[in-house]
Amino acid sequence: MRQVAFYSGLKRADLDGRELMIGEFNGDGKPDFLLSPKVNASDWYIYYSMGNGQFDKVSTSICTHYSTCNYILQDVNSDGLTDVIQYINTTVTTG
Repeated sequence: MRQVAFYSGLKRADLDGRELMIGEFNGDGKPDFLLSPKVNASDWYIYYSMGNGQFDKVSTSICTHYSTCNYILQDVNSDGLTDVIQYINTTVTTG
């Protein structure tokens, strides 16, 4: 296993009620972190890898995170950058 970072500035309390995802968000070829907001919030953060084990935390606006939302990270348009796909969970009950 290759170590890509030794410190990101994230603490366990920062992750409570959030999703931490890995992707390539700025085109530098280094793995970055995307931290979702808590439910009913919209405070997304990208932690850009600086290549030396450190990360640069940047606030970004993607969407409001609702309890029925989930996310998939994928390069949909083949531009080399990770895209965020939001999908809604719904439950269908048949009688």
